[in-house]
Amino acid sequence: MPIKSEILHAHRLLYMDHSGFITASDVSDNYHRFLSMPGAHKVCLALVDLRRIKGLRAYFDGMGAVADMISSDGDDRTDPWQIAIVTDNTGHLPLLLEYADRVGRSGGTRCAVLPTMAAAADWLGLPRDVIAGIETNRTQSAL
Repeated sequence: MPIKSEILHAHRLLYMDHSGFITASDVSDNYHRFLSMPGAHKVCLALVDLRRIKGLRAYFDGMGAVADMISSDGDDRTDPWQIAIVTDNTGHLPLLLEYADRVGRSGGTRCAVLPTMAAAADWLGLPRDVIAGIETNRTQSAL
């Protein structure tokens, strides 16, 4: 699976580590798996790490449908969603910025595309040590 998801319950954070080639179906499937995870209803922050992907095999229409689904769900949540997407690949920016804009059209969801994990932590209001812990776990799992 090109997307690994983990809930950090103490921070009400969903961390998603993407690798390989990602499609709109992968994103949709992962979102549905997340919804069935214990504690998913309490999550209000999402950190989408795209730094290891090889490519986005997705089109505006497909990602737009996923964005609409997530924003619709965001409108129904008690606490608004805040979604930070991290990428250092400028080639992915047009699709990701359109996606973030579409998700953000919901009154209950904020979404931004950011260049670093530190910038994402700041935008989400997370302590930097949370990101350091994620980075450490990611490095150890890659070994």
